[in-house]
Amino acid sequence: MPRNAFRNWGVRQKLFFVTISRLMGPLKRYCACSRFIRKRTSAWNTDQAYVNHEMSGQVSMLLQAIFLMILDADLTTIPQELPYFVDIITSGQAEFVNGSRLVYPVPKGAMTTANMLGNKFFSVAFTYLLGQPVKDTLCGTKVFWRSDWERIKPMLGSWGIEDRWDNYELLFGAAKLNLKILDLPVHYQERIYGFTKMTRVFRNGLVMLKMCWHGFLKLKLGY
Repeated sequence: MPRNAFRNWGVRQKLFFVTISRLMGPLKRYCACSRFIRKRTSAWNTDQAYVNHEMSGQVSMLLQAIFLMILDADLTTIPQELPYFVDIITSGQAEFVNGSRLVYPVPKGAMTTANMLGNKFFSVAFTYLLGQPVKDTLCGTKVFWRSDWERIKPMLGSWGIEDRWDNYELLFGAAKLNLKILDLPVHYQERIYGFTKMTRVFRNGLVMLKMCWHGFLKLKLGY
């Protein structure tokens, strides 16, 4: 993580990091060596996805915050763009800010052609289901109010099939609450860490279609 990622943030802000266990060591070293954030940073370790059922209550207890920020752990989205999300949500332009990787040119090798076509298809599907424009359904970088997270949390697991990306449930939950969703373009780069979950494009596409079907039933038909 770049050392100047949070340099321009106000001195009153408290930063909490939620990460997987294998990244806890590097994260602690980063916090320890950074004089800027050493005294106002806490870290939380989990081996599960960032919004799954096991940790959702713990995160809510840990984050005594006004809003929550999610950054892709593989750093395909750079941390320096998080303040733009904060500006949008605190200015009242949106209640749920969703990153969109498909506006700026995508570097060669950062996203496969199949994944790009799939993203474009599901962006059309989600725009219809949510009733609001959404260009990128699988960008992990998001910012939303903590109070709204408390209302989204009870809906987790109610969309017919497990959401292994944890993006669809957040978007569906935000739409169910009639939150104003806004896409914010982000610069997408080839992953720096980890591996993609989109290796089985056809199988993953079926999972997404099933979630869209259940989203249609709940959001459009009210089931």
